[in-house]
Amino acid sequence: MKDKGIGVLLDAYARLDQSAPPLKIVGTGADLHAWQAQAAESGLTNHIEWLGFKTGDELAQLYRGCLALINPSLLTKHLV
Repeated sequence: MKDKGIGVLLDAYARLDQSAPPLKIVGTGADLHAWQAQAAESGLTNHIEWLGFKTGDELAQLYRGCLALINPSLLTKHLV
């Protein structure tokens, strides 16, 4: 799991109360199956929607309907 913070997000989400809103993950990538396996191992299968790649109006509609927007990332290089 390279530069994305999805694994960290999943760990944090697993610590929330079961009444937390469902997590909708938009995007795809080489680590998708590893993230899905991590979610399953954490008992999150019924609490996460994996929506795949979205753009344009479809993505804008998801933004408008969200309670919070989380853009996880692990900074691997120092900014100058």
